[in-house]
Amino acid sequence: MSKHKIDKKHHSFTFLRKLRKKAKPAIAEKAFQRDYEGIKNDVKRQSVEMQSYDDNNRYGATLPLFDYNFNHVAADARMTGEYDDSYDDDEDLEDLD
Repeated sequence: MSKHKIDKKHHSFTFLRKLRKKAKPAIAEKAFQRDYEGIKNDVKRQSVEMQSYDDNNRYGATLPLFDYNFNHVAADARMTGEYDDSYDDDEDLEDLD
């Protein structure tokens, strides 16, 4: 086991910079496909978890479904070059009470 802690955000950023400049198309496609598969799995997980919540919550509530078509989000990011890559674990827990 390594004694060095890997800064995942920095490591990921460095990898993406190298990918943009140096990767052969087949490598870049494989990397982006892996990311896409991860996004698909996140959608599947959330959908199953939401269904479970709807089926089992003590309030009898049914949450509204999400539109998982992110094409407009991707198009906006390509046009503006802007996106938020920040994440705060504590922020997610603030509204659960």
